[in-house]
Amino acid sequence: MENYTEKSPESGAQGVKRRTVIKGAAWSVPVLAAAVATPAHAASTGGVVITPGSGPHFVGACSPAQHLTFTVTDSGNKPLSGTQVSVALPAGWHWSDNTTGAKIFTSDPTGVVTVTGAVGGSTAGAATIVGTVLPSGPSAAVPVTVTGTIAREVHRDGSNPDMAIRDMGGIPEGSTAIAWDVFLGPDGTLYTYHQDSGYSVVDTGVVDIAAHHYTQLAPNPVREIDILTYLTSDGTGKTWTSEGGGQLNGTVVQTGVPAGTKVVGWNSFLYPNGDLSITGTTVATGVTSAVVQHEVDSAGTVFDYATFVTSTGVHTGKKSGAGVWTAANNFATPTGDAKAIGWNFSLRPNGDLYYQNQLIAQNVTSAEGQHTTRNTGEADLVTYVQADGTGVSQAFGTGASKTTWVTNFGPDAKVVGWKGILTGSGNLYNGDELLDTQVVTADSWHERTSAPGFKETDWFAWTRGAAC
Repeated sequence: MENYTEKSPESGAQGVKRRTVIKGAAWSVPVLAAAVATPAHAASTGGVVITPGSGPHFVGACSPAQHLTFTVTDSGNKPLSGTQVSVALPAGWHWSDNTTGAKIFTSDPTGVVTVTGAVGGSTAGAATIVGTVLPSGPSAAVPVTVTGTIAREVHRDGSNPDMAIRDMGGIPEGSTAIAWDVFLGPDGTLYTYHQDSGYSVVDTGVVDIAAHHYTQLAPNPVREIDILTYLTSDGTGKTWTSEGGGQLNGTVVQTGVPAGTKVVGWNSFLYPNGDLSITGTTVATGVTSAVVQHEVDSAGTVFDYATFVTSTGVHTGKKSGAGVWTAANNFATPTGDAKAIGWNFSLRPNGDLYYQNQLIAQNVTSAEGQHTTRNTGEADLVTYVQADGTGVSQAFGTGASKTTWVTNFGPDAKVVGWKGILTGSGNLYNGDELLDTQVVTADSWHERTSAPGFKETDWFAWTRGAAC
């Protein structure tokens, strides 16, 4: 998450020019499938019903399609196993074996037909994949959208540094990686991703958002979830989590939110008048910048950790799950022109980076900080880039360390989270490790896994150009 403030795409100096764009004028003339009249809803013939799988479905140009399914049942909605379905691709598409003709797939015991090996065309726009029950049964169509952008993610931990990057398929052109499994479309549509089912729409009309990956210790069992707070264009503030598979839309926590309000963390809002609200309570006034992080401490208690700036300096405090606000520190050394970038961290316009009231670096052009709970204690983490292209990650507290990366990231590099650096040319790094090229937006976050041992892990999500 980028400083738990407004999430803006971190991209290189060349913008869209550095991406391998798809052929033709994207989004101008949609590609129409030959069988335009084929229904996208359930179709029935002779007691057999075929239904397209749920969407939305996005396919990167010249990239493999994912999570394409049909379901075959009888007229009583009983799954039909072993039913053959002929699947036809739209014009310009091909199968992974470079053929273009229809292929036959067979339904499993649950009646689901999983379509594999389809590769998107090179032209952006709408298309349909048609499935027909053999020998002469009904047909249905899965609507898909070919885009010039795909999404990827990977997590890294010390015991498994070479985990393969997961290709998540297409995502609408201009989308922003917000957090692990969370993406915001250019039209304000908020998407989450599940490795088994693909993308789901959480909400629409989203104008600001804060999110991060989170390991929830209670109630049992321990599990990893994505937690989101966002504002919609009608002035409604909502929260959403992926617990239990998530849900459509979010839980309303604020209504009538004034224009200019910023989401700064979990159920946390900074209003235009300078009031900082955390879980419905105003905890500070005269605030110009704030970051609020939802995290469990080393004793297992959940807090919202707030760092905020007023005219008198930088301040910290935390609010417990029981609603108790405790002011922690007031740091006058970083003056009121600083920007909060994470728990205990602030950055002044002149490039001075502070940890609490300690100046830790100068000539800093981009930085992000966060709080984390380790197996043996708590730590504050910061990653920053300096004007000469030097990148640094530094930890304070438990496991204190400082690493200066060998790679020169260049003057346009942006920090996208813990150890995450995106260069002006679109190279995404995890420290010195090059994760990907042609990257448009990215996010990284440090959080323990729910697996035995609670391994410390860096969670990366990003969008990139789809290559043809």
